[in-house]
Amino acid sequence: MNLWTSGWKSGPGTTIAVAILIAAIYYGIEHLPDASTRPDYAPDAETMGAAFEQVDVRRRLGVLALAALGAAGLWFGRAEARWNGGLVGTALAAFTVLPFFSVLWSDAPGVTIRRSVVFGLSLWAAAGLCRLLSGRQLVWAALVAVCVQFGVGLLTELFLGTFRPWESDYRFAGTIHPNMQALQLGVGVVASAVLLLRPGRRGGRWSDFRGPLLCAVAAALLLFCLLTKSRTSVGGVIAAVAAVAVFLSSGPTKNLLAIGGVGLAGAVIVVLLLTGLDPTDDIRDAAMMGRSEDAGSLSGRVQIWDALDPYVADRPLLGYGYLTFWSERRLYALHSEVGFKFAGAHSAWYETALGLGIPGAILLATILLGGMSRAASAELAEQRVGGTGGSPLPAFLFGVLALAALNSLLEAIIADVRLTTLVMYCGLGKATFFPDARSEGRRAD
Repeated sequence: MNLWTSGWKSGPGTTIAVAILIAAIYYGIEHLPDASTRPDYAPDAETMGAAFEQVDVRRRLGVLALAALGAAGLWFGRAEARWNGGLVGTALAAFTVLPFFSVLWSDAPGVTIRRSVVFGLSLWAAAGLCRLLSGRQLVWAALVAVCVQFGVGLLTELFLGTFRPWESDYRFAGTIHPNMQALQLGVGVVASAVLLLRPGRRGGRWSDFRGPLLCAVAAALLLFCLLTKSRTSVGGVIAAVAAVAVFLSSGPTKNLLAIGGVGLAGAVIVVLLLTGLDPTDDIRDAAMMGRSEDAGSLSGRVQIWDALDPYVADRPLLGYGYLTFWSERRLYALHSEVGFKFAGAHSAWYETALGLGIPGAILLATILLGGMSRAASAELAEQRVGGTGGSPLPAFLFGVLALAALNSLLEAIIADVRLTTLVMYCGLGKATFFPDARSEGRRAD
């Protein structure tokens, strides 16, 4: 079923323009130019309380731009809208409408309405992008958008004088919290790796430079991901890229990667033992990325979750309304109970359960895990049909969802409206509602 009759043939120029626009929109919605100068890289309780009660002008402009982007994509795009959702599509549809229904029982209906509209328009924009761009173009758009925001963040730190990687306590933030920055850079690393392994149709003026360029971009993004010192995201990036690399490799290469990885780990252990050193402390400090002081309590997350448990138990089925739990009153109460300041649940599962109840958290789990299964099946189909020239989207979606699932355990980033979640919903929308009509191995990038 084709819902629209108009069409626009999207090329590289469209992909780049859309990527820059997305980067600009989400910069206005979620970024703080002075984030790297803040003690905790995030708004304090007073700022969060004010944001809870007031409408931010930058966010309002970003929301309007999201609405326009979605409308333009749906009007000018050419991909047919087809129901191919199954369990994942049903869960995604239910998760889309649940925030709006939560207005009925929200503690702050006005705030719930505003944030539900932002969430809805983000999905609206994702639908427009799915109709406008092919799967390969979506992967390129995600990579360009991440690089644009990364470049702006690096230039901002250089301008503010906060770029000091030689200092032991330095964390690269750019214009968002280092944990968010790491996840975003991780999406760029996954996109680069997938585009390297799924090069598509050869030919064109810059075909010979594409591979080295993607390698350089991936190396730079990974380096700065390490500089964020976000243990959760860095571990997730390494795991996601390794999974994608093995997933996309042929049978002999898979065996080589597996044997090589085990062999390298064994060689490192043997060398350490032969030197007579006890590497336990050094390995532990390296794994904690120099932030091992609170490792036993996951940097205070255990205390936060213990304090949040009674709130979840009070409203297990409905929650407190979409993204409206963190009022200034509750923030101060929780800060007093825990004994230190924090700005969120640091877990997508707690954040979703607080906003939409345990059923909302179950829907999120279905989307993540079911989406990974759907992406894996689509990737196997691509390998049978297109080989290395097939669409990179299934493998990219698999990597992004794996990264999101790992990150969700210790961070609440994917429970909010952000560039990373837009990319995730674009991949899910393409897989369930706007599939490409033919293998991209037979079309140009």
